[in-house]
Amino acid sequence: MIVKDLSLETRFSGPKLLLEHGVTSGVSVIIGSLDDPYGVMGVHTVEHRIFSPFDVEFVQAMANVLANIINQNRISHELEKSEMLYRILAENASDMISTHNSSGDYIYASPYSLELIGYLPEEIKGKDAFIYIHPDDIEYVKENQAKLLSSGNVVVTNYRLKHKEGNYVWVESTARILNPQTGEIIVITRDISERMMVEQELRRSLKDKEILLQEIHHRVKNNMQIISSLLNLQSNFITDPEAISVFRESQNRVKSMALLHENLYKSREMDKVDFKQYVKKLTDNLLSIYSAQSRNLKTEISSENVKLNIETAIPCGLIINELLTNSLKYAFPHGREGTIYLKIKKTIDDKYVLLLGDNGVGLPPNFDLESTDTLGLRLVHSLVNQIDGKLKIRKSKGTCFEIEFKELEYKKRI
Repeated sequence: MIVKDLSLETRFSGPKLLLEHGVTSGVSVIIGSLDDPYGVMGVHTVEHRIFSPFDVEFVQAMANVLANIINQNRISHELEKSEMLYRILAENASDMISTHNSSGDYIYASPYSLELIGYLPEEIKGKDAFIYIHPDDIEYVKENQAKLLSSGNVVVTNYRLKHKEGNYVWVESTARILNPQTGEIIVITRDISERMMVEQELRRSLKDKEILLQEIHHRVKNNMQIISSLLNLQSNFITDPEAISVFRESQNRVKSMALLHENLYKSREMDKVDFKQYVKKLTDNLLSIYSAQSRNLKTEISSENVKLNIETAIPCGLIINELLTNSLKYAFPHGREGTIYLKIKKTIDDKYVLLLGDNGVGLPPNFDLESTDTLGLRLVHSLVNQIDGKLKIRKSKGTCFEIEFKELEYKKRI
């Protein structure tokens, strides 16, 4: 703003200080930006004077220099505050904060280094950080450091640091790049020794429980095999064919459960049954037992990679045992040829569908599952209800049992 004669100025009222000193002409410019100015610089004279554009530019240049000085002072002050805050945080943190060059040497370490590994910051400054790392962990830490420098992403690493007293401390370090040009990194290191001890104890406890559970399944399987053997021995003293058949069917039911427990104790998953593998063993066992009836039969077994908990697998295994036994015994009289099929699949709504059927003679026209006097099929009806399933029977071109069910939730027993 240029003022030719302050006494004639109508745009503003002249400041009292200028009027008292008889100021007549002047020029004023903004210090700093128009949006966020630091103030105003003015040049005045008691004589009438017309300020040229050059005069204005000169005054503005002086104001710009002053603005830069003010700005630098402000930035320097903020930087000092930030550094002081960072140092207070670093020196009072319950983690060790350190900076390292690209080779891994300590540039700075916070006072917590004494608490963590027994060394004062000045004792480790300039030293290679890798000399304090457990020999077995050095390669892993170096790989993670290379990932950090190549990707720029934050890297978290668990490893062991050697304490001044000789023992090793488990730590978790979070590293990020501080200066991409020099490769300097900042690392926050936390003591996780107690956490690692708890995790190791949990792993040991879990391993013990897995071994115990395997042993339980193994013993259950062995006990069932003993029961099956006893039934077999007892049947040798029976001459009635119908009674022998009852004993054999009971023996098969026990075997179907024994196979399931065998599958569990050999599996890595103690709470899930690989049903595809289990169905294969179960059908092979029944086809072997009823080899006389199955010699002219084809079997089509199709199962997705279905895994069921023991709550669901046991009744499903017994259902398959009963239905497959029924087909082998009654669907193909006089050694006639035919096909038995078994399919199990998972639907999109987390349900399972079990199809077991044959193209044999079929069921009687007036057959009713709920009122049948056949133990096996009555057992099927009861087991389907046990797994909250829905059973449909198709009677065209043989017989097909379709069972839709969901995996049962595990029921706590204590």
